[in-house]
Amino acid sequence: MKWQFNVPNGSASIALNAELVCRTHQMEQIKITGKNISVTILGNRPLIEGIQRPHHIPVNWRIFGGELKDEKLFNSIAKSVEQYIVQNSATKNVTMYNSELRKTA
Repeated sequence: MKWQFNVPNGSASIALNAELVCRTHQMEQIKITGKNISVTILGNRPLIEGIQRPHHIPVNWRIFGGELKDEKLFNSIAKSVEQYIVQNSATKNVTMYNSELRKTA
């Protein structure tokens, strides 16, 4: 799945592209590219959604590949990615990890 989004950075905004690289029942990897930015972020959103706690647990995002020195920009990117995924999972554009149980033995 690929999408585009804008992230505010000071008085301007940065246009970025995102691509879902990998998703399991515990984590998801998203590659973010744009002008002078190329990072892969790793988040535990599928694990948190699978736990179904009565209280809100924040998603933990970290840089898995690449380098981004501006922490404020990284937090804005992670927030925008999370908002996009939450909005589109509600409209069924983003499928959650298949939670059916399979016998292995």
